[in-house]
Parts: sequence; structure tokens; C-alpha cells
Amino acid sequence: MIKIFLSNMIKNNKKTLIFIDFNGNIESVFNENLEVKTCNFKSLDDLKKTDEVLEIIYKPFVNSDVLDKLFELKLLGINTIEYFDFFEQYQGKINIDIISKEWFLKSKEFKLLHSNFSKYFKRSFDFITSISLLILLLPIFLLTYLCIKLETPRQFFSSPAFFKQKRIGLLGKEFTIIKFRSMKIHDPKIYSKYSSKDDKRITKVGKIIRKLRIDELPQLFNVIKGDMSLIGPRPEWNELGKEYEQLLNLYTLRYAMKPGITGLAQVMYSYGANLDDAKRKLEYDIYYIEYFSFLLDLIIIFKTIKIVVFGRGV
Repeated sequence: MIKIFLSNMIKNNKKTLIFIDFNGNIESVFNENLEVKTCNFKSLDDLKKTDEVLEIIYKPFVNSDVLDKLFELKLLGINTIEYFDFFEQYQGKINIDIISKEWFLKSKEFKLLHSNFSKYFKRSFDFITSISLLILLLPIFLLTYLCIKLETPRQFFSSPAFFKQKRIGLLGKEFTIIKFRSMKIHDPKIYSKYSSKDDKRITKVGKIIRKLRIDELPQLFNVIKGDMSLIGPRPEWNELGKEYEQLLNLYTLRYAMKPGITGLAQVMYSYGANLDDAKRKLEYDIYYIEYFSFLLDLIIIFKTIKIVVFGRGV
């Protein structure tokens, strides 16, 4: 993951990526930034005659002749990597179409799941940081509360400033999330389960607090209570979550960690608006759970700050 973020900061086009098929034929050629390059190679044998820095991406179950050629090329110093490993290393997410329960059982990662020290440290960090942020951001809390109330002055005392909804948390346990209300009060059974950028249900104040992610701040109470973490997979609405469990491969794997106010999927992918978006975000969520580290958390925090400062998001 560190390599992925650094490669986005330092552009390096020197390495050439060679994708081959099951029979060893060259399918495509890219630079390190995954931009298409003109292919000057007709076969694997041509790779022996170049001074370029190469990396061959091959598919699993290639035939024995191709394996022999790859073996020879690696002896010459040319790096080789299986396609699915490449997918993880260069894109920072898991291809959920090819993983299985057996893959999960065999994985040597997912260290957070059985590290009591990491769990204790993460929980301590969450608790202390959430308390500190609540104290620091108290003026913003009060101002946001008043703005939401004053948007409908006639219903000042009856109109709620907070939005509560059942979400799915650790190990599939449901809990009630709390956020600042950014939408008009409506019947969720009538309207779409997804929110969009130009959703007519979003209020004027809601547009602002969503842009700056202020609507998420009350979730700090969920973190203090222990239902959530500062960083983790997004807590999904229980009705949508149950649908995804039936439609997306290993969706329940994201329940292995407490949901977070922010996370890898939130900073790497745009706001979800359909099943395909949910699938793409799940690939980042599983990657985060598999390769969790405190350094990765730090990177996500900095990227979240960048998003808030530049007002990106729905």
C-alpha cells in the first residue's frame, strides 16, 4: 500500500509492464502508471534482448512451456508477478471475483483479527482521539445544530437535528448510527435507497455539511461507545447490507472489523450509488482488513483531511 501511494506521488515511467496470456503471447504493454505503451516485443524471447526494466504479469495455470520461459527470464533478472498479486499491489484492492473462503483461510495476512495488542492499541487511539475531537469541535457541533434547526424555524422544536439509522457493525451486529440530518424528512420506503450528488432530498445546510463531512461528526459518539472505529469499512444501512450479503462475494468479510467514520474505500472511491459501486468499495475494504497497519491508518487520515480541506465529496 505504501508503494501505491508513493507511486502516485513520484511519477516513474521507466518500468515496462508486460501482460501475457495463458500461452505466453503478449497481450498488452503498459508503463508503471498503467498507461498504454507501443509494443516493440513480438514474443517472450524478444524480452531477452532489451535493456528496459521489465515486469511480466502472467495468469495462473499457464502451460509448462510458458513456465519454462518465465523461469529463464527471471534468471536473467526480469521480475515476474502473477496477475492477481499484481492487482493487489498496483491497485491497492482485492479482486472479489476470484477470492473464496479457502483463499481467506489460507491467507497469512489479516493480522489484526488475531492480534490483541493491535486491537487494544486501535481501540485506545479511537477513544482518546474521539474525546479530544468532541471537545475541540464543540463550537462546530453547536453551530451546525442551530443551522439545521433554523432551516425550518416553524418546526424548531419538533424537527430533529440528528439522523439515526440501523447499521451493521462488527460480526454483523446491528447498532444505531447518529449523524447530523442533511436531508428533508422523508419515507425511505418510497425514495431510492441510494443518495446522489444532486439528490432533491438534501437540504441547503445539508449540501454544505456533506461537502465538508461535518454530518459525520456525531459518529464520534458511536466510536466512544465502541460500535465504530475512526477508520474502517463504512457502516452499511442494515437493509442494503443484507442485500449485498446475497449479491456480493464474501461481503460478510467486511464485518471482521468495526466500521469506521472514514476508511480506505471512502478516500479511494467516489460516493456509492449502485451495486457496482458497492462492489468496487468492497474490494478496498477487504484489502484494508487484510493488510491493516497503523501506517496505513495514518495515510488514510491524511487523505481524509485533504478531502475535507478541498471540499470533495457528496
